[in-house]
Amino acid sequence: MYPIAKSDRTPLIDEKTYLAMYQESIENSDVFWSKKAKEFLDWDKDWDSTSNVDYTRV
Repeated sequence: MYPIAKSDRTPLIDEKTYLAMYQESIENSDVFWSKKAKEFLDWDKDWDSTSNVDYTRV
């Protein structure tokens, strides 16, 4: 086994931030994922809707 690098031992976000993000992802799923898509990906054009899921059928 290889040791974990010191830079990889430190989390990118703290627990409070993680829990806030998690809560937003549940309560406001479309807004949360839309923000993440704009933050981490490049798009040719914006989308009309973030998701189109019928959770009653899943």
